[in-house]
Amino acid sequence: MNRRNPNAHVGFVNFPIETIQSSGEGGQIVRLVVLDSIANLGGTEQFIPCCGGMSLFYYDECFLGDDLPEEQYDAGPEPDYDADPAVWLARYTKLSAHEDRIRRTRNERYFPSFGDNVKPGDVHYERKYQSVAVLASILLGATGWSSGAWKCSYNDLTEDGRAYYDLTQKLYPGCELRLLTFLDT
Repeated sequence: MNRRNPNAHVGFVNFPIETIQSSGEGGQIVRLVVLDSIANLGGTEQFIPCCGGMSLFYYDECFLGDDLPEEQYDAGPEPDYDADPAVWLARYTKLSAHEDRIRRTRNERYFPSFGDNVKPGDVHYERKYQSVAVLASILLGATGWSSGAWKCSYNDLTEDGRAYYDLTQKLYPGCELRLLTFLDT
């Protein structure tokens, strides 16, 4: 597959290649991950009666987010571009800091060491890009198309994708399933 071809796609995801023009940034991938959200209630023993079984995956390029609803926040009206530059800059700075906190919180939910200030060559550098331990991580779809902002939801899955998702939920009852979307730049 040519990863720069916006019409190339594989898997169980209906990427919106017909409705949203490709940004040409590369491609996007969607992972289905199973979080052991009942671990503190004995969930791990329920699904893994012996040693092993948990898995990790690595941060793929740019993490765009999960299928949870966006956090709502009142950023106020769009700054008036004719207004005093100092007022506009203060509002823009406040909005940017808030968006950065949301992005950091989302990243650290799945990649808890992502915010660590480590450099290549440091002993813990590789850990920065490791996910939390999950019961499963499945690549559901990939494409050469990219929007830079689109994130996959359950409704964006093909019929087979929704069936796979539903069967995965049956396999891991009580666990959280998340669709994670990444941009390949």
